[in-house]
Amino acid sequence: MGIARKVVTGIVLAAGMHGAAAADLACVVKNRQVNESNIQILLGGSAKGEIRQFVSGTLGKDVNQQVHLSGNIDRCGRLDEAVFKYQKTEKNVRLEMVSQTLRIDPGWVTEYEVRVSVLKGGQPLLVNRKRGTQYFTTGKRGNITASTDRFTINDEPGFTTGTYDYDPQLRLVRSVTRGSDALSNQETRYRYTPQGALFSAIAADGDRTTYRYDPQGRESGSVTFSSSPFGQTSRVERCQSWDETGNCTLSDTFETELLPSMRLTRNLSTAYQYRYWDEAPATDDQSPGQ
Repeated sequence: MGIARKVVTGIVLAAGMHGAAAADLACVVKNRQVNESNIQILLGGSAKGEIRQFVSGTLGKDVNQQVHLSGNIDRCGRLDEAVFKYQKTEKNVRLEMVSQTLRIDPGWVTEYEVRVSVLKGGQPLLVNRKRGTQYFTTGKRGNITASTDRFTINDEPGFTTGTYDYDPQLRLVRSVTRGSDALSNQETRYRYTPQGALFSAIAADGDRTTYRYDPQGRESGSVTFSSSPFGQTSRVERCQSWDETGNCTLSDTFETELLPSMRLTRNLSTAYQYRYWDEAPATDDQSPGQ
């Protein structure tokens, strides 16, 4: 249950004894923690089990906001593809974000666009547009070690580079991004529970997310605080139901944003669906949620 997008980490894929069984066994034994850390970097969030496909959708109960995320995981636990779409209209301001992440050799590439528009006479007037391509490269162990983001903001070119550090267990412990877009410059440190689950992500500027777990080890919710030059936002997310694997299938979020001249509150609901590798296979053209 992430900031605006729920994604999969903590993936432990068992190798089936059909198809390319030997290759499956080799990649599963070597890359469990590598896959967890990579997907944390690429998408954020947490989940567990032998996940094959995932999809989530968020709707605002009292605000015009929709979020959709879907993707596929291969037999070795590596993200193959993810598509993210976000749209919110509030106080005559529309924010739209889209991205697509694909696995390449070696690493991943994400193409994205962010648009901010002001509605005048019912028609959107574009005031800010950021488009970019971000490459994630991997080291000898397969974990992401660096990223390069080249983009334009209102047709002005810019760049951001990232580096990623790990502990001896190959868990992500620090990410640092630096570049020409001040809003993207950040250093974040990650902490884990004694059981190995992600406990917190704390940025140098004070932004932070803390994760909560129930006695069965299932993620029960998260608390997020973030700030920007325009205001401060807090989010409290609580899971309402889980599937048999222990992944959240429905959550409610209460969000408060403090701006210089107003206080905004939002109630959001998110549904999650997972398909696992040990389930009966669906047809190739069937996606989660169909």
